[in-house]
Amino acid sequence: MKSKKLKETAKPLVLAAAYEGISNVTGSNAIAFGIVGAGAFAYDQMKKEKQKRKHLQDVISSPSSDSQDLDNSFHSSRSPIPSFKRRRIRSESFLNLVDLLNPVKEKTKKHITAFPNKISNKLYKLSTAPVEEIIEMDPNSHVLHEHGAEETTSSYHGHTDTTTSTSIGETIGDVRFYSHNRNVYDSEEEHTVSVSNCSSQDELLEKSSTEEDYGEITNIDSSLSKEDTDKEPTMNINPSAAFGVAAELCRKQMDRKYKLIANKEDSLTRRRFLHSLYAHAGIPSDTSDTNPLSTPIVLATNYNIRSSGAWSDDDFFYSRISNPTRDALEKVLASAEQGDMGIGELGVDGEPCQASCFASGMAAVSAVIGAASSAMANKHQGVHIVIPNTCYDESVKMIRMGTVGMSSFIRVNMLDIKSVDAALAKHPESGKILFLETPDNPLVSVCDLKALVAIARKHGAIVIVDTTWSPPLVTQVFRFGVDAVCFSCTKTMGGHSDALAGAVVTNGSTPLGREIAPTVKDMQVTLGAVASAFDSFLILRGLRTMPVRLERMCDSSMKIAQFLESHPLVEWVRYPGLKSHPQHELAKEQMDMFGQMVTWCIKGDSDAAMAFVGAVTLARRATSTGGTETLVQHQRSIEMEKITPGGIIRVSVGLENADDLIDDFSKALKCVEKVCASVKSTHST
Repeated sequence: MKSKKLKETAKPLVLAAAYEGISNVTGSNAIAFGIVGAGAFAYDQMKKEKQKRKHLQDVISSPSSDSQDLDNSFHSSRSPIPSFKRRRIRSESFLNLVDLLNPVKEKTKKHITAFPNKISNKLYKLSTAPVEEIIEMDPNSHVLHEHGAEETTSSYHGHTDTTTSTSIGETIGDVRFYSHNRNVYDSEEEHTVSVSNCSSQDELLEKSSTEEDYGEITNIDSSLSKEDTDKEPTMNINPSAAFGVAAELCRKQMDRKYKLIANKEDSLTRRRFLHSLYAHAGIPSDTSDTNPLSTPIVLATNYNIRSSGAWSDDDFFYSRISNPTRDALEKVLASAEQGDMGIGELGVDGEPCQASCFASGMAAVSAVIGAASSAMANKHQGVHIVIPNTCYDESVKMIRMGTVGMSSFIRVNMLDIKSVDAALAKHPESGKILFLETPDNPLVSVCDLKALVAIARKHGAIVIVDTTWSPPLVTQVFRFGVDAVCFSCTKTMGGHSDALAGAVVTNGSTPLGREIAPTVKDMQVTLGAVASAFDSFLILRGLRTMPVRLERMCDSSMKIAQFLESHPLVEWVRYPGLKSHPQHELAKEQMDMFGQMVTWCIKGDSDAAMAFVGAVTLARRATSTGGTETLVQHQRSIEMEKITPGGIIRVSVGLENADDLIDDFSKALKCVEKVCASVKSTHST
């Protein structure tokens, strides 16, 4: 007795010493806990196995046991410890280990401060969770018990045993357990176990382990009360759970110590980061819970309010204000522009980028220009906006309609830095906004962001860039000091021509970006042009494949641009990846990819351009970009002001095979030759 008591006293001391030693050697409390836990578990299992073998050896070697007695003894004592107690002991041994290293239960007063409290709480929660598939048994008669259960009988070599059918949800102690996939012996089945035919102890052990009384519940008590069926579901505990939890927490500690963020000076690192970010778009970053791996579509317009009436900014109140699906999209868009997962380098004041999703790209353009105008109007007499000569038609129309405090606007060539400087110098009493596109629409010109931002800073102007043609995979513009970006999510981000949305992302690293961020959010909520939950889901789905799609599009675009450049009917081609592009060297420094937009001019003006557009069959005649299908568009025919030369054709390259597209374009150009020659001959006669 004294020896046993001494062992029980020494065991905690040995475990504590082992934990302290391993922790000092490895430098990690989590690893030490995992190793010590595994050792303690293995020790307990060895003890149980030793007891089991000793008991079975006694049964086999007993000379006074006849076959009937052996059968009864074996049936009632397949293990010296009933199965429900074995599982309970296994759970309690893990719980005792948690108590030993950092006790959190009320009964224990001591506390080892070396072990992180956060880890111990998590492990304690895991270790005390109920275990699945536990059925209360009488250790003597091996009979299942449950109040109100129906009795059945089963026969073992003439021996009749009374059993009961077990209802789901037995109560053992103060913990609720749920049983699944257990077979309650049916009177119509005969289960026989014979030890007389076993030639050795090992064979008997094998037979006992393979003939466990597991199966499906054959009779469930239909009279369960609502109280019985409404109990909380329970967890299934893996005996090696400590390893998984300890390793997870160890990795979190490691990631906090070594923050991996995108190197904003390295193109390959930026693309690598964005590939992984987009692949997990909308997936919760917390891997410790059973979160969905696809963003749920939350269509609810309103949410329950607490009885106290209190609610915080993180609560959901009304879907126009916030929506879980839209919030998930906004988080991904902000992280992509920012260049990290939200745990790395933020703004100079520690503020992250902020994204707001709208019902369309034009709603986003209106909101960001309105927010910038409002900020400038509060400090100056009027607002002066400088926009590009070549710009999306609808953006120009919106600015002409006027915005908050706008007093004037001017269009300039953004490739001419001096002209931009002179335009911003006008109206010194007014606040300034510099609105850019890169590459611009439709000529795919690439402006010098670094130089333009420097000029804007000299005049105190807010810099806004429409990046619809250059998502972060193409150009991460915030690294040049831009204050805000706006873009259409409908295009490359959605990628399937089936979702309509836009977004504004403000830069937390610039004072002006931080200044307009609250106003952008207010305009989103107040004006109400928010992205729907379903469209937000579709955009998130598109983001997860965007890196792969965009790489394919860029590769095909380069091949098509090279083909067109070599064709005799083509006057010129604009694609940033071509050496002939006027801003090719700047594009190589500023862009990580060259995009999927190719603009070119056909000889023969509008007539030849319309003939080409009419002759294509694989490519489709439509106005958009970023979908899986290649689109061709005669630019002048869809413009309101008709300022673009008539021979310009805009191509948005999709996912078709590049050789098939080249073949389609080649045949279309042959048709152009025949049609134009036929028309000329007709006119000449």
